[in-house]
Amino acid sequence: MKITVPKTAAHYGGNLFELYYKIAVVDGDNITRTQNNGNIILFGDYELTINEILDILNEGGEVEEYLMAIRADIDILGDLLPDIENPGATPPIVELPNRMTIDDEGTAEVRAFKYWFGQNCSFWKKDDDTQIYFTTNPVGTSVAQYLKGSQLRALFQAYGGGAPSVVDRNLLVRTISDYESEIASGWTQIIF
Repeated sequence: MKITVPKTAAHYGGNLFELYYKIAVVDGDNITRTQNNGNIILFGDYELTINEILDILNEGGEVEEYLMAIRADIDILGDLLPDIENPGATPPIVELPNRMTIDDEGTAEVRAFKYWFGQNCSFWKKDDDTQIYFTTNPVGTSVAQYLKGSQLRALFQAYGGGAPSVVDRNLLVRTISDYESEIASGWTQIIF
């Protein structure tokens, strides 16, 4: 896992001070720290909650190399992968990996969700054919290929139902422990 937090948010009095202190000091046996361009970067093993990830993102930070899962209505498979503007953030556009493909004439086009998943992505379908579940490594198994926190937030903003959703597909970002618990019954794994 790699967490980037602005120094101003991590230092005493900053909005992420308590979280930073808990990760880096209290539970810091498996955590290494570096600094770069006004940020503190934490590397190691630590289990974050969805709210902690959102807190980090809301302060201008990022969470990378952290496997999570996404649950959504099965209809999302026909939807196109979004290109989301992220005003006020750097970069201002959140790009998803492997978002583009080519059509039969060689013209670039946006890939639909159903064509996004690689063979190493864990993918499940609810037995009543209403929802899907997949891990946040849709295009590869390397930790560097896991979707970033900002990309997960962009997917939620596009298909999670709140403004400015493209369409409501009841998309939820889940921790791996939540995912493993939920797929224990009533779900079937799809092997690519």
